[in-house]
Amino acid sequence: MKTKLVVWIFVIVAFIPRMYSQVHYLNLDDVDIVGNSNYVISYDLTMAEDSLRPQEKSHDVIIHEIGDSFSKSYSHNMYRWDSAVTLSRRKGSVSENASRLEALLPIDVLKDYPKGKMKVYHRAPMTGPVFCYEEHMPMMKWRIEKERKEILGYSCQKAIAVFRGRTWVAWFATEIAVPDGPWKFCGLPGLIVQVQDSKEHYVFCCKSVKVLHKEVVLPRYFYENSTREDVRDFMNQCYSDIYRYNRMNRVQSYVAKKDASGKTVFEKVNEKEKRAVPYNPIELE
Repeated sequence: MKTKLVVWIFVIVAFIPRMYSQVHYLNLDDVDIVGNSNYVISYDLTMAEDSLRPQEKSHDVIIHEIGDSFSKSYSHNMYRWDSAVTLSRRKGSVSENASRLEALLPIDVLKDYPKGKMKVYHRAPMTGPVFCYEEHMPMMKWRIEKERKEILGYSCQKAIAVFRGRTWVAWFATEIAVPDGPWKFCGLPGLIVQVQDSKEHYVFCCKSVKVLHKEVVLPRYFYENSTREDVRDFMNQCYSDIYRYNRMNRVQSYVAKKDASGKTVFEKVNEKEKRAVPYNPIELE
């Protein structure tokens, strides 16, 4: 009996994060042109979704497009999801199940250099809202160290900053004279080529730097204007009771378990059940 119980619990815990990995799509047929890029940079992003199991990593690719007066950072997995569903809709399908996403960072960051501000677009899980809020930049107070190393053929220098609950170690290349990096990272005298937190829960490693001139777009959408603090609180509540959140968004929750023959079956979640999902946000404060 104890063995069966352990298996049952394991399947539920393993299944829930995958059930929760999809987000609301944005239509790529309806966009505004932000400008033209000078550089398009790709970063491998390794994430520990569960801080209690940091050895279990998920992966994404962050695309960073840099123009004369702006930059845009976004998840390639989200872009693939948007592209697949947009194509599906063009063909007359109303389903948003055109692709299966693994873990991703559901945050787009659009930096406006002249204004010294950034707009952050944060998607809530499933069919939840897409939040938009604004912040000033740069926000991180970097301490530049003497240590250097070579990354992708660039001579990079080390810098350290404490930012919203995490200590970040960055490596920047002055050869690429843009004070920018993936996500919200910025404020160093050169492109941030690699950056990771001290626990290695989030690790961004540059894999390519391309001089590429292309249109940079932003999907038109009814973004819900908010503040970073409100978005943080909303996301914490989502993950603390995923079943309640799904019910609010008219999504039926299921759990997986083994039946008497050992076959995996799925059952609807009781309306009164509560279950937290592991949540390890990039900003802890």
